[in-house]
Amino acid sequence: MKVALLCTSTAIALAAHSRHEGPWQVSGRHRVGDDGSVDFDHPGVTISARFIGSSKVQALMSQVGIVMNTFVVYCDGMWQKGPADLHTASFSTSGWSAGVKHLVPLCEGLDPEREHTVTILKATEAQWNAAHPEPNHVSFHKFLGSHDFHILAAPKRYERRLEFLGDSITAGFCNMCGREMYTPKNQNFAFSWPKLVCEDLGAEC
Repeated sequence: MKVALLCTSTAIALAAHSRHEGPWQVSGRHRVGDDGSVDFDHPGVTISARFIGSSKVQALMSQVGIVMNTFVVYCDGMWQKGPADLHTASFSTSGWSAGVKHLVPLCEGLDPEREHTVTILKATEAQWNAAHPEPNHVSFHKFLGSHDFHILAAPKRYERRLEFLGDSITAGFCNMCGREMYTPKNQNFAFSWPKLVCEDLGAEC
């Protein structure tokens, strides 16, 4: 019981440093740069926003390093399909040059008169098991839209927060693999057991 209490207290203390409040809501371990950009590398980090006045929304993002990362996008709660060669996620950083900002399409065909929500979830884990690990974090800079795009107050947070301390299985390593070998395309935190537990309990991961 003492160990359980210690783990619970530690998880709450650590999670308390991972709740960015601003024009968009960030959940998970991250840091905020002087320019307001959000840097992160952990799987399951999510960035969400409510907006109105636009028929589409895009994200301006960049990456440090050359490790491929994949992301899942939800528009009004609906999973957005990616290209044919990326059946487990919505987009990836494949081909991104380090430090270069990229405009990523997220949602299209929206009614600009209605309120909408968009969420980006990092599906892959950071690569720190190489012989010589190098920084490989992703930076989110801002959301962009068309027409009279206007970001509203951030979505309401869950009352509960959970933090899981584990290994690659906890991060969803190869959880989308079939008979093929592991690649970042075959990992998706959205289908990992911690994420599913958080969803069932109505908690923020």
